[in-house]
Amino acid sequence: MIRLYVSYIFAVAATVAMMGAIIFLSAWTVFYWQAWVMMAAMFGSYSVAIMYSAGRRAPGPRPPRESAGPQVESRTSRRFAESLVSLGFVALLVVPGLDHRFGWSSIPFWISLAADLLVVAGLLITYGVRQMATRWSGATSGTTAAAHKLRMGSAGPRLTVRHPMHAGTLLYQAGMPVALGSWWGLVVFAVILPLFLVRIRYEEKLLRRAFPDEYAEFARRIEYRLVPHVW
Repeated sequence: MIRLYVSYIFAVAATVAMMGAIIFLSAWTVFYWQAWVMMAAMFGSYSVAIMYSAGRRAPGPRPPRESAGPQVESRTSRRFAESLVSLGFVALLVVPGLDHRFGWSSIPFWISLAADLLVVAGLLITYGVRQMATRWSGATSGTTAAAHKLRMGSAGPRLTVRHPMHAGTLLYQAGMPVALGSWWGLVVFAVILPLFLVRIRYEEKLLRRAFPDEYAEFARRIEYRLVPHVW
């Protein structure tokens, strides 16, 4: 069990290191304090969450299922949208790096630090959701994932939105550009956001088709999709 949690932490470290490589190459410098602070916050918060789970002997988040991701989506439009979301995440790292390099915009340090809190909050939400339902992760395509989502909504802790994984993901992705000191990075997020909304609509269509009665009850109990009292 301990080895498993250590492997999770190494996986987080590798992911953060890869993100850092993209950021620093785009900025063409390692003297970029906002990037170092954001990466430390991401690695630290996720590692603490993993160690807390280890202490409670709770199940850690499983890696994404092999059936998840753009390469296995059933429809061309879905594959295209998923690929755009993946490219958008890379752009969330590249554009702030270029912004830092060429000085396109400037953000007060305290705003960047506040945005780091959004990043941490979003990551912890996604981690918590993965613990509640370890059989589905970032992508939620297919009837198996749908069944687990419905089971989580009916038997797990009370949810305030139908798509908590997407909510957490959007929260940390919204915070990333500002944490990196770039207003221009928010333009990338503005492009990603509609893609997520399309993804949510597609997913709900799949859920209604696969589980008409169950999902109707799920939607009745949990009114809001992404943001409480908004949508």
